[in-house]
Amino acid sequence: MGMTISPDGTPVDMRNAASLTLEETIRRADEGDVTYQVLAGLRLLQHDIQSGGHHNFKRAMEYFEMASDAGSPVAQGYYGVYLAFSGQEKGLSLLDESARKGVGVALGTLGELYLDGIHVPMDTSKALDFFAMAVEKCDGKAACELGHCYRWGTGVKEDKKKAFHYYCESLKMGCDEAAVHVGACLVRGIGTDPDLETGEMLLRSSASKGSAEAFYELSLMQACADLDFPDHQKALEYIDEALELKPETEEYLYLKYQILCGEFDFEDQYPATDEEIDEGMEILEELAERGFMDARLSLAAKLIAGFFVEEDPGRAIEILTKAVEEDDEDAMALLGTELVLDERFRNVSRGMALLREGVSRGSGDAMLSMYYVYKFGVGVKKDRLRAARFERMAEDAGYSDDILDLWERFV
Repeated sequence: MGMTISPDGTPVDMRNAASLTLEETIRRADEGDVTYQVLAGLRLLQHDIQSGGHHNFKRAMEYFEMASDAGSPVAQGYYGVYLAFSGQEKGLSLLDESARKGVGVALGTLGELYLDGIHVPMDTSKALDFFAMAVEKCDGKAACELGHCYRWGTGVKEDKKKAFHYYCESLKMGCDEAAVHVGACLVRGIGTDPDLETGEMLLRSSASKGSAEAFYELSLMQACADLDFPDHQKALEYIDEALELKPETEEYLYLKYQILCGEFDFEDQYPATDEEIDEGMEILEELAERGFMDARLSLAAKLIAGFFVEEDPGRAIEILTKAVEEDDEDAMALLGTELVLDERFRNVSRGMALLREGVSRGSGDAMLSMYYVYKFGVGVKKDRLRAARFERMAEDAGYSDDILDLWERFV
């Protein structure tokens, strides 16, 4: 620990303070020393992070509140974070004041608030500016958020290399969360050359500290057929660990369904049993009922094909129609394709309109369908040049197995 900021904004050498025990730090904080109130709050939070509990959180906030009232910019930042995410508007004013004095945690949190529209109008541009300023103050969480923005193209052009760069910077700044994302990028080769050994080491380290997301990524790693030796059993064990830490997390449940039902390439090594398929389909039905979009699309595709369930294209169309009403572009692709292909429900003009809308929104599934539509002349005149253009677009955008399965049945 090096320098911090005292209540009047003056840098203070914290090396001597850092050498004190937690008990001595708390004693001095209780005597009213603002600097030690800040340090006590930080140490108590660190203790909770290391132990995986929340036993000291309330006490830490009490110290931050006292130091905040005394004018400490650092305490205003941390206490402002607590108040803002507890739904209290006072948190925003504390964060503003702390950010004006250059406190990284306040700048980064303001970025999160603007990104999600919490207490302020949603403004991606402002969010990115705050994240960048926070990174200059070595705020690891903000660097991780910038990594997410570049990875998914939120407010900026998608750039996997920049995403990986910011995840690495975040890890260097001491953000434990970043280890999961660096590990995942190394395992999958996202924005960097694949390095399975280092990536797995980082994920295992995070998992040992109780990270549900690390267990999820380890499960995905074991499930992927890209590995030389995918391990069905380990994939299930890891996703169960993730679900034990964060029960009912829809993304985790969906991965468990995929593993159980052999959605990954296990056919040669571990064919799914009837019991596993039944359990997986129960999960899929439950997730679809909750409105989890990926589950609804997968269930609809299975109902159309009669795969693991009794064929019921009518129910599939109902599910997809509802998803389209909720503006999901991949549902547009699946429903549009079904309306073009299925003689029982054929409505070529409606199907083509949905596919074109999906293409305009960047759906790789819609692009792939348009490739086949023009290749085989389904509802339109055959056009090899257009087909080739849509094929290239689909390859660049990426597409799902569900849409591919529909067309492979037709072909």
